[in-house]
Amino acid sequence: MTEQEIFDKVAKHLLTQKEKSSDLKGDCYYRYESRLSCAAGCLLTDAEAKIADDSTINVIGTWREVISTSPSQRMIIEFGGLEKTDLITRLQLVHDNHEPSSWKRVLENLAIEKGLSRDALKEFQDA
Repeated sequence: MTEQEIFDKVAKHLLTQKEKSSDLKGDCYYRYESRLSCAAGCLLTDAEAKIADDSTINVIGTWREVISTSPSQRMIIEFGGLEKTDLITRLQLVHDNHEPSSWKRVLENLAIEKGLSRDALKEFQDA
C-alpha cells in the first residue's frame, strides 16, 4: 500500500466507525470486542491483530515496536518502511489522543502536513 492508500483506508475506517477501540479505562486496542479497530488495527489481519493485542506492546507501544517484533512478513513488507511507519503512528495518535468528533479535522491537518490528498474525507460530514 502507498501512503495515500493507507491514509484513505484508515481515514474512512475511523470516520465510519466513529468510536474509539478502547476499553472502559480508556486503553486503546488494535481490535476490541471484535467489532472495533484502531487506526492501525484496521490494517491488520485478524491473526496479526490478535498477536498485537496479546502482547505487552499493545497499550504502551508504537507501530514501530509492533513492526519490529512482528512475525508477519506481510506487515513488515507492506507497512514497515520509515515513511509508512511514521504515517501509521500519526494515524494511531489521531485515534488515541483525539475524540471522534474531531477526527475529520485532525485527519485533514495530517493530510496537508504529509502532502496527501484529502479526497477520502469529502464524503464525511463535519461533526
